Amino acid sequence: MENLSNQARIRDHVISMKPRFTPIDQNYRESSIEIKAERLTLPQMVTYLQLIDNSGMPIKAKTLHIKTRFDDPNLADMTVTVSSYERIK
Repeated sequence: MENLSNQARIRDHVISMKPRFTPIDQNYRESSIEIKAERLTLPQMVTYLQLIDNSGMPIKAKTLHIKTRFDDPNLADMTVTVSSYERIK
């Protein structure tokens, strides 16, 4: 995910990346990362989401929250959860 944020040129805007693991059953678990970024333009958010979608990795944007900034309506804060499934060994 760090590589994708570097490619989208938003790495300086990312304030946190929190990994989470949720068991699905005995053999699989959902692995997700919650990414929070501040002070982004709409084109930056679209580029980042397109990179996630076209990454070639088995990942998907599961949730997306966008909030316009009060101090500058041209910018927004974004929280996106990217998830994948993996087999438990």
